[in-house]
Amino acid sequence: MEVIREYYKTVYRLAFARMGRREDAEEVTQEVFLRFLHKAPEFTSAEHYKAWLLRVTVNCCNSLLRSVWRRRVGELTEEIPFEETEDLLLYRELQKLPEKYRQVIHLFYYEELSVAQIAGLLHRKESTIRTQLTRARAMLKEVLGDQKGQQGDLVIPVYLGNQLLDEVIVTGIMERKAESFTGSATVVKGDDLKRVGNTNIFQSLKNLDPTVFVMDNLDMGSNPNALPEMNMRGGTSFPGGEIDSDLKGNYENKPNQPLFILDGFEVSAETVFDLDMQRVESLTILKDASAKAIYGSKAANGVVVIETKRLDSNKPRFSYTGSLDLNMPDLSSYDLCNALEKLDVEFTEGVYDVNNPNDMKKYYALRKKALEGLDTYWLSKPVQFGYGHKHSLMIELGKDELRTSLNFSYSNNVGIMKKSGRENLSGAFNLQYNYKNKLRFQNQASFTQNKSEDTPYGSFSTYAVLNPYEDMYDENGLLAIQIGDRPNPYRDGEIGTSLTSSYRQFINNTSLEWTIIEGLRLRGKLGITVKNNDADQFYPASHSKFANYTGENAVRKGSYQVNNGKSSTLSGELLLNWYKQFNEKHNLFVNLGYNLSETISSEVINYTEGFPSDNMNDIMFATQYMKDKRPSGISQTKRDIGILGTVSYTYLDKYLFDFTLRSNGSSMFGNDKRWATFWSTGIGWNLHKEAFLSNVEWLNTLKLRASIGTTGNQNFQNNKSIAINGYYTADRYRGAIGSYLQNMKNPDLKWEQKLDYNIGLDAVFMGVDIRMDFYKSITKDLVSSVGIAPSTGFTTVSENLGKVENKGFEILASYTPWQSRDGFVRINGSIAYNKDKILKISDAMRQFNDNQAALAANTDQALPVAQYQDGLSMNTIFAVPSLGIDPAIGLEMYRKQDGSSTYIWRDTDRVPCGVSVPLYRGTVGITGEYKGIGISITGRYLGGGQMYNNTLVSMVENADITQNFDRRVLTERWNHVGHEAFFKRYKSRTPYDLRNGIYWYSDDGWIQYPTQATSRFVQDQKEFDLSSISVYYDFKREWIAKIGFERLRLTALMNEVTKISSIKIERGTTYPFSRTLTFQLSATF
Repeated sequence: MEVIREYYKTVYRLAFARMGRREDAEEVTQEVFLRFLHKAPEFTSAEHYKAWLLRVTVNCCNSLLRSVWRRRVGELTEEIPFEETEDLLLYRELQKLPEKYRQVIHLFYYEELSVAQIAGLLHRKESTIRTQLTRARAMLKEVLGDQKGQQGDLVIPVYLGNQLLDEVIVTGIMERKAESFTGSATVVKGDDLKRVGNTNIFQSLKNLDPTVFVMDNLDMGSNPNALPEMNMRGGTSFPGGEIDSDLKGNYENKPNQPLFILDGFEVSAETVFDLDMQRVESLTILKDASAKAIYGSKAANGVVVIETKRLDSNKPRFSYTGSLDLNMPDLSSYDLCNALEKLDVEFTEGVYDVNNPNDMKKYYALRKKALEGLDTYWLSKPVQFGYGHKHSLMIELGKDELRTSLNFSYSNNVGIMKKSGRENLSGAFNLQYNYKNKLRFQNQASFTQNKSEDTPYGSFSTYAVLNPYEDMYDENGLLAIQIGDRPNPYRDGEIGTSLTSSYRQFINNTSLEWTIIEGLRLRGKLGITVKNNDADQFYPASHSKFANYTGENAVRKGSYQVNNGKSSTLSGELLLNWYKQFNEKHNLFVNLGYNLSETISSEVINYTEGFPSDNMNDIMFATQYMKDKRPSGISQTKRDIGILGTVSYTYLDKYLFDFTLRSNGSSMFGNDKRWATFWSTGIGWNLHKEAFLSNVEWLNTLKLRASIGTTGNQNFQNNKSIAINGYYTADRYRGAIGSYLQNMKNPDLKWEQKLDYNIGLDAVFMGVDIRMDFYKSITKDLVSSVGIAPSTGFTTVSENLGKVENKGFEILASYTPWQSRDGFVRINGSIAYNKDKILKISDAMRQFNDNQAALAANTDQALPVAQYQDGLSMNTIFAVPSLGIDPAIGLEMYRKQDGSSTYIWRDTDRVPCGVSVPLYRGTVGITGEYKGIGISITGRYLGGGQMYNNTLVSMVENADITQNFDRRVLTERWNHVGHEAFFKRYKSRTPYDLRNGIYWYSDDGWIQYPTQATSRFVQDQKEFDLSSISVYYDFKREWIAKIGFERLRLTALMNEVTKISSIKIERGTTYPFSRTLTFQLSATF
């Protein structure tokens, strides 16, 4: 009969899952269909048929089990009806589980019954079914983990996974099961990174975990060559000394930047920025002292550990991923006046004298052109739709003892500013040899060739201020040299201006691991990194920057700057690991390590000028060195040495203890402060393994953990503790050159140290995974450059400045309301809350504050300046409190320190008015898949902080009437007596003379000062970004197997879809922001 043919396999597999023996399964199957034929029941649907057969199968199994004692585990033969070998192998492993777990796994994943249906069928509680499913997944994961390498490509499908139970914490030095780890860490899978982004790891990471705060750069926008600013659990360092902006090598780490580890070796942020995401297996964020103290002196800002894909294939395999990226400019934050609106404002403000015929002739001529359609949208001129593409090919070869892989990748990220972009070509070779599981050798080599181009069309902000009633071309149809009284920035990009840079980097990491005896392993690692970088900046003689070069300076037109840099890093590490289990209750792990490293870097800059022709675009055509410039650069050497010891102990896998001790020495500190010791202690308690919770069916995991410890920070400029000499190369005295000190030495400069406290909870229950961390950290002896009296012969010196506290909490949660063999639905959310406070500042920082106060008093200082005070945030915004705009006269009123009002802005009245970083931030998202079709939607949010809205200052209130400005000038600026406006009157002459602090009428008039830092422009910042939408389709294996494919996926992905913000501000002033639409093909064969 048709029913028997259709449901025979279903009944047989369930019977086998329940009985564990082929003979019993056959007997039950025969009994079920005999009952079906005998009773001949009538059903209304196929689902009704299936439900009846499953219930009868369970009943027959129970009857047979009661009738006679049977073996619970039998041999699975090839007669089990599966079409896919992988399904057969997986099912073979399922039979090793206890019967109660085996049966629910089968019903849930193979027969696709819901938890409620299984509970009704087996007469058990729904909470019991959920618990059994979770525990079965964990058991199966352990079974498959033990069989890794023996059964080839057998892997546990995604729908059988449980993130918290299965997770392994990769620290770069050792691997630990999450269940026995006392530290705070988050693991992000490589597939999740690719699901939310295709540009680079940092872009994807900020959509997944708010712990690492990757900040939007309102200046550089989506510039493909700009490395992002980031921190973890708040900033811990005061701003350091200025790094020469002419340096292009990216050899210096930023003060609050985390430490990056790639396959066990330290790498730069630039290396991670350009890493092919297709190579990434996982990314682990180490947050608290227990997790990161193994890196001691460099771990204060947190650690990000990246692991590339492992060699785990037993047969040749080729994987290819190709994508087409469309970068679209996002100019929605700009709202500028059109031509007629701009002319109306100019006329109203008296730019054109109605009594001057020439002025009125000019006005009417411009208005006529605007009415005829001249309305230049300047923002569109330097931008483009960027069409980029990426390709990644991975070849896996080898078997058993010897395995290898080759990876080739190419990416061309075309920027949205014309002639800008970033191009990468890279290759990687991985070789692994395992000799009788006693000796394991691995070598990973990679090479990256990078070329980047910055746009020659100038800063985007120069286009925002060009008047829309001006044309880009002159009367002859050529690019105009001048736009009104301003140079034409677009022409600068068309005459051969070139801003390029490149680097070549080779990395070779070798490790050798020897298992001396069972439980005792010795591992050595050696890493070599060599990098060479070049940069060329050519400005032709006709560039607008030389417009004022006349007379004897005319021969200096045209300039060329060349950078040549190189760096090399040699690092080595020796680790001894010992593991021992006692009485099946006590587990002890001891790790001893020793490491050393040396980094030598240098960069030379040559400045030349005087190019007779725009076509002479090579430095050889320069006629001289640039005036008052000589070849310069930087050279530095860093040496580090470290000694590490860790001890981990667990009792019954319930009670956990970790201890780490590390001593580091560095050449970056004073002679008497070279060494420092860092430590951490962590404890944990797996409550779900206690007897009093073992019968709580709905609870799968419940763990408490706590840690305390110290780490250090080295992210500041080198050679600051010692005196460095410079030389007078341009002058001679009797044939000899002179020397001078370049910086003031500080032999007492010591380590910046951070003390971390952390309490955390991990829980899994009823489909919910949740992790919570509450932390507090105190950073002392912060290292920074501060100003000193010029009478010393120097203007700055590196000092230990004070003490800063950060405290907050992090919650990461996910809920899986549905999952089966056909798919799943997962909802996730996270929040990170951080508040910082300065506990103490040094005398040197007080001098810095005095210098900043003097800067704030300058009448041309429109923006707040940074200052630091005990008890306040490091990111406090200082401004004079505003009482609003006086409707009678259109001027701003301020509140003085004594509480009285005034029309005069004084720097001594400045008070804290906000904090320029968000108090909280997080992510929300939903991911789902059904029969190969998947969709993922991710959003980011932040709030609790403030922002000083510079757009309101520069483009509205202090706007120059001769240039274009924000449309709010038309409607929101004071223009008549009694007008209650947000913006004060235009900064031209007013009859109210306030120079003496007295309001009185003056026939001569008075010109107001430009608006300075005022609380009126300090605005609460709340934002939500729909940051990622992706859809994909996985072709069915039975379809693609016919053409030799293992996997074939099509993906469409869009990033930065839309933004909702409480603040209307121009975003991307130097380089605009963009949206990216990606179409991707992935294939494995």
